[in-house]
Amino acid sequence: MKLDHNEFGSKGVIELSKSLAINPVLRILSLTYCGIDFKAAQALFEILIYTRSALEEINLSGNMLGGEGVCKVLFGASVAKSLKKILLADNQFQDDDEFLKAIAFCMEKNKKLARYDFKYNNITDRGKTETKRFFRSQNDHRGACRRERLARSAIRHSTEDLR
Repeated sequence: MKLDHNEFGSKGVIELSKSLAINPVLRILSLTYCGIDFKAAQALFEILIYTRSALEEINLSGNMLGGEGVCKVLFGASVAKSLKKILLADNQFQDDDEFLKAIAFCMEKNKKLARYDFKYNNITDRGKTETKRFFRSQNDHRGACRRERLARSAIRHSTEDLR
């Protein structure tokens, strides 16, 4: 379901989640540039944690989730059974301790999730180093090398914007 560039904001996502949080068919959800902020994080969390969900990809790029919202979404992604790809580019967050804890938890718990996109956010050298370390620590399962390569690419792109 592609709803990009619809300015329905957090209230719209909260209403949308009432049906999507119990949808066993949806595979892709794209909500880019919809004016979503941290107030919708709980609704997004509920969409992600639905036990019969078939959701493989969620794109939330270009919104204003901030650190609090992104952490809540990552905690939901940590238990999303089918999720393979999460795009959080340009969401106005930084790599503070809460974000690093959330990403480490998500990577540890969700072995299917192989693609993360954090570009155009405030990811520092410390954040790059920590995130790479998290990826490397997960190398005991299939796809770890691919996950690390994708993470390096996403992090490289996110820090190029800081220069």
